[in-house]
Amino acid sequence: MNSYKALTKTFISQLSMSKAQDKRRQIMITILSIFAVVGIIIPVALLTGFFVKVTTESLLDVSLETLTIKLMLYVICIFTVVFGISVILNELYFSNDIEYLLPWPLRTWQIVASKFTSAYIGENLMQFVFTLACIIGFGLGTNMGILNWIIAIVGIPLITLLPMTYCAIISILIMRFTRLFKNKDLVQKITIFIIFIVLLLLLGLTKTIKNFDLDIFVNNISNINNSNFKILQILFPNVPVYINAINNGSILSFILYLLINLISIGIMLLIAELFYYKGVINLAINNHSSNRKTITKLIATSKKKPVFLSYFLKEVKILYRTPTFYTHCIVANFLWPIFFYAICKIQESGVTITWLRENYMYNQNIKLFIVTFIIGISSFVASLNSISSNAISREGKHFSFMKYIPVNYKIQLHAKALVGIIFAFLGVMIFFIPACFILKIPITHIIIYTILGTLSIIFISYLGLYIDSIQPKLVWNEELSVLRENYNMFYSMAITIDYIALICFGGYFLLKDLNLSFLQISIIFISIVMICNLVIYLISKKNIIRNIATQEEM
Repeated sequence: MNSYKALTKTFISQLSMSKAQDKRRQIMITILSIFAVVGIIIPVALLTGFFVKVTTESLLDVSLETLTIKLMLYVICIFTVVFGISVILNELYFSNDIEYLLPWPLRTWQIVASKFTSAYIGENLMQFVFTLACIIGFGLGTNMGILNWIIAIVGIPLITLLPMTYCAIISILIMRFTRLFKNKDLVQKITIFIIFIVLLLLLGLTKTIKNFDLDIFVNNISNINNSNFKILQILFPNVPVYINAINNGSILSFILYLLINLISIGIMLLIAELFYYKGVINLAINNHSSNRKTITKLIATSKKKPVFLSYFLKEVKILYRTPTFYTHCIVANFLWPIFFYAICKIQESGVTITWLRENYMYNQNIKLFIVTFIIGISSFVASLNSISSNAISREGKHFSFMKYIPVNYKIQLHAKALVGIIFAFLGVMIFFIPACFILKIPITHIIIYTILGTLSIIFISYLGLYIDSIQPKLVWNEELSVLRENYNMFYSMAITIDYIALICFGGYFLLKDLNLSFLQISIIFISIVMICNLVIYLISKKNIIRNIATQEEM
């Protein structure tokens, strides 16, 4: 047990960001944390809790008050399984520390249990917040008593434990008895496929929530019979037992809830003892041969190039050739039209391409909307791809390469920023410019929209680079960790959301009734975005280089 505790403590320490090295960095991290809490966590939690509370109160009249919370928890469990498998596979099989752990005098269950614990904590931090919001909404909607609240709060951290043990069990059995996952590259390719399937399913659901109305939703959900949940109840028996415990204040149900989770952990560790070691050994043998071929190929294809171009291509190749980075940093740039289409289907505003084409030149609000839209979507994509906000963190244990390579810091940083700018620009303009031609928007207007989008991308990219320079996450064992456990990406997204809310939504509602010309609208927004770029330039001009120069090597 002591070995398990020591290993778990070590792995968990790698989840968090390193401690700020000086007071200046500490102050900046505190400010960024406030932005993240105020800009993302609190709004999401409030909306979720309010939704559960209102629907629960409406279902009280038909004695089905637990349906909404049950449905929400099932969704959380399903998403935990879908996105947890790649996390568990990377942690158990593709982490860089595996080859060092195996020779130690450790039991297999100790290694698996400690890695599982750290992966569980790292993967479910946001799920905990989401679950807490659901429980608070349910508790307020049903006026729960003190005992019910105690049971609910204590049980929250365990709600995703069973789904995560499923991920571990499936991973161990697959790696032992099949050759499906020979390397983490294939894992990421399958993950991309699963993500697209999930997105398509979510897109299909937009028809069911089109013109969402609370009364209609309550009426539909009240007609759901508990038999419709039978499959989910079999897969996730922890959910109905937990709901019964908090709804009725049942100590017996809560004990059963704890036993279900305990039994799932026991089964997982038993399977790990039987099959984990053999799966790791087979994988290590396959990877040794593969890595040697890759290194030989890289040496053979190396050519001399200009310094800036070489460093830029180095960054591009890392993103493109690393499946984890390729999925989250490159593919992410091209997914936003799916969400935009879903929003349009849900809103059902009646606006068509023909209507926009006919009214564009005569309706200034349409032009104002497109101006704010291109600023908002460009900023969002530049932040979503996280290329700039993990640019320095991606270096990891090779961070010293940045310090000692005979290349000026400015060249390195501008090359890193340019990568994020180019991919975000392509992700936005490859869809936006053809749409403009379809709407027959004048070329001069398209140029102005492109300038606004580009300026927004530059601002967010250098903002992300500056944030990552303050406290980069340099300690990680596999690439997924630098994405999922890097708070800098979260900070960047929070500030981006605040920026979009202030500039786009605020600007639209302030100017929509002033009947300004397109030129006046363009000058106002170009000036605002230029000021934002000037501010980030002045802030980052010396600070980024100073942050890198004073950053301790890990």
